[in-house]
Amino acid sequence: MTLSELRAIFDQSMRSDAAHVEKLTVAAAVISELLRQQGMVATLVGGGAIEFHAPGVYTTSDIDFVVEGRTRSDLDAVLLDFGFARRGRHWVLDDTFIEVPGNWMSDPVEVVEVGPLSLRVVRREIVLADRIIGFKHWRSTAYGAQALALLQVLGASLNERLLRERLGAEDAEDAYEALLALALNRQVVGADELETLLQVLNRPGETDGRPGPD
Repeated sequence: MTLSELRAIFDQSMRSDAAHVEKLTVAAAVISELLRQQGMVATLVGGGAIEFHAPGVYTTSDIDFVVEGRTRSDLDAVLLDFGFARRGRHWVLDDTFIEVPGNWMSDPVEVVEVGPLSLRVVRREIVLADRIIGFKHWRSTAYGAQALALLQVLGASLNERLLRERLGAEDAEDAYEALLALALNRQVVGADELETLLQVLNRPGETDGRPGPD
């Protein structure tokens, strides 16, 4: 597919009345194909992956990729040639913001078809696990709320073995069990209750040296 054809797909989607998640998915697939043609492998991560897996839970203005295979200069040249402009850590085209927080992907992914294109997305279990880990160790009640919503939406579609493997490696299975119990009750949980839960999960003043969430 040529550059002009990819740009036409991108522009048509952005001008459409489609749902936000559909526009995000098309944009991510177009950029992934653009980079693939230049020897790079892009995987959708972060908030974009949350919105992809659970559109009703989260909406993001950023499309975060892990991009493997070439240098940051190569990546910059390809995106600029497509029409993006560089603004700080982002590449921006109209209302689309691209960020590339990493260049190595070790987490499991799935590949989905997006019309004539395809898109690599980090698996939903990893997205959920990272929110649970961020809730416990970064003490982010916002991440706790997102994890609760993801648990309620994704439910039985989760691979629990994969989820627990990730959580166990980060000492966060207890946070999962606590949040799962709340999710199964389908109750509304506010920031104060999440903060109280954090006090149970973490001894007062305890830190583990992890960096905070973006």
